[in-house]
Amino acid sequence: MAGVGPTNNKFVFRYQYALCEIGSQVLRKLFDSIVGPDFKTYLDTSSSSIRKHFLFLLNSNKITPSQQKLLPPSEPKPKSIHFDITLLSCLLRNVCGLRRHDDVVWINPPAASDTSLEANIVRLRVLRNELMHNTSVFMSEADLTSNWSKLSKVLHDLNPSIGGIRNLSSLINDAKSMEIDENLIAFHSDMIKAWREMERLLDHGISEVLEVLEDQDRLRTLVEEGLEKLFF
Repeated sequence: MAGVGPTNNKFVFRYQYALCEIGSQVLRKLFDSIVGPDFKTYLDTSSSSIRKHFLFLLNSNKITPSQQKLLPPSEPKPKSIHFDITLLSCLLRNVCGLRRHDDVVWINPPAASDTSLEANIVRLRVLRNELMHNTSVFMSEADLTSNWSKLSKVLHDLNPSIGGIRNLSSLINDAKSMEIDENLIAFHSDMIKAWREMERLLDHGISEVLEVLEDQDRLRTLVEEGLEKLFF
């Protein structure tokens, strides 16, 4: 499939395009099937726990500032067509009524026997993460073949559960031989950079949460020690 040099470069960007664009289409279809045509109305009529968790996402650096502009309250009429694979994955995990956001299925790589909706979303996210952390535009032929196979399988496995993109197989096959121009390469390179920035913000947010928890533990200890001195 892939050799060395510019030809390999094109194969990698074709795979990147399929993951970003077709992967987003599949997740968007799923997202829209859950929330309906109006995400703000969905949030307004959802349970208090979903609304609170959405606010937590906005206030904890789990969503980048540029992504927040696409969502309520910044955007009163959000459209999922503007959501990329990263934002769609985040929203599906956290506010779409699937398994709890802290369920082990979202955290650990799924077992091969797990064919659940959540497991396939995670598999797609894992492929995205592998692409994001690949600092080279080259892949070996074996890696490309393996990645295409994994991507094709997870997209087809997700597809029946959401009513189906009728021409999914054609979209995937067309991506393998599509023409690549410099504008497309630049666009998807910027997308990868945005993913990395989101991960950096997420890591920073997690660190802040851990610091808050540590402060709470220290405060709890001080209170308990103070009570002991008062009453014992």
